[in-house]
Formats: sequence, C-alpha cells, structure tokens
Amino acid sequence: MNTVSQFYRDEETLKTRPLTRYVLLLLALYSLLMTAACNRSNTLTEREQASGQTAATSSSTPQAAEIDACALVTKADAERILGESVQDPKGGGDGCTYEITDFGVGGRTAVLMVGIETDGKIAFEMHRKMTGITDGLMDVARDDAALDESQREAEKRTDSKIQLLSGIGDKGYMSGGFRGGFMGSVTVSVLKGDTWILMQIIGTPKKGSEEALKNVVKKVVDAV
Repeated sequence: MNTVSQFYRDEETLKTRPLTRYVLLLLALYSLLMTAACNRSNTLTEREQASGQTAATSSSTPQAAEIDACALVTKADAERILGESVQDPKGGGDGCTYEITDFGVGGRTAVLMVGIETDGKIAFEMHRKMTGITDGLMDVARDDAALDESQREAEKRTDSKIQLLSGIGDKGYMSGGFRGGFMGSVTVSVLKGDTWILMQIIGTPKKGSEEALKNVVKKVVDAV
C-alpha cells in the first residue's frame, strides 16, 4: 500500500524550516507504518492461500480496484476537516492526500492523509500496536523546533493516549492531539469487516478538526 508515495515537490526547501521538518518526519513514519502493516497483511494472506485456508470474502466488501480514497474523502471533506482551502488531491486508489493551499509558506503546514485497505484486519491490529512509536519521533522534532521544556512535557503526556471509538465501524480508535497551537498529529483508525480505514491530520489545523475528522471517517465507513 503506497499511501504516501508521491508527496513533497520541494522537499529541500521544506527541510530548511524546523516546523516543516517535523511534518516531514511524521510523514516518513506514517509511510513506514502503513507499508509495514500492509506488507505483513499481504504476506500472511499469501500463506493462507497457499495452504488452502483463505476465508471467503463477503460480497458486500468492495474489491481493491473499486476503492478510490479521493472520491470517498472529497476536497470539500478535507476543507471541512482542516478548516481552510486545500489543493487538489494527490494520489488515488487506496491512498489520498490533501494539503492546505499555502502549505510550507511561513512554516505553515496542515495535511490530511487517507488510506483504505480492503484486506486490512491484520494491518489494523499492527498499526494500533505500533502507534506508540510516534512518541520518540515527535520528541526529536520538538527538540529541533526549540520548544521550552514545560510545553514539551505537557505534550508528551497526551501523545500516547488512545480514545476508543464507538458507533463507527466494528472497532476503532483515535490517537494523538493538537495543543497550544503547535503542530500535532491526530489519527483515526477504524476496521469494518475486512476493510481498514486510516485517516490522519498532521500540522496546525483549525479548531474543531478532530470532531470533523471523526464525522468524515464515519461517512467513509458507511460507504464501504
């Protein structure tokens, strides 16, 4: 699954901005987690097929070729979540990304990433177990951004919190958060049948983004 394979058009310039480097680090980890989880899921599925143990897939579950993440999460949805205008989506198929219109200008960043895996039960569980790994990366980024110690400690206490979600899919959770106007990351991960829906905000979105994110995830879950 190549959810974040085609992003940053001017990466060298972005790397010169401390706060933007923070986002690039998180994007790199997000890509690593998604790739590792999906590769593991695919490997186990191949083993099951080889041994004749593959379970029958429900006819109501969409096939991978039918998934269009950019159609399920529209530009209007992204603007509702991030709280301002966004560029046209990047990606397609099982992965889609939206950036705010002035991404990188003056160090401003806000990105919405969407990933959908139709054979995602194992990947969902692996991603949840790996969620805490982001803490170390966020610490490095915050040191680089020269945050004062009190703010850094307050943020670290909230990074690893996982809020279980009810009424959205079969099971799901939200992790991360935004504090004090500084950059953060919020992830909503939901499993419905065999389909895994993962949506993540990275950057400094407007107030209310987390609730809007949950509402859009619910819409996507209802549609798949």
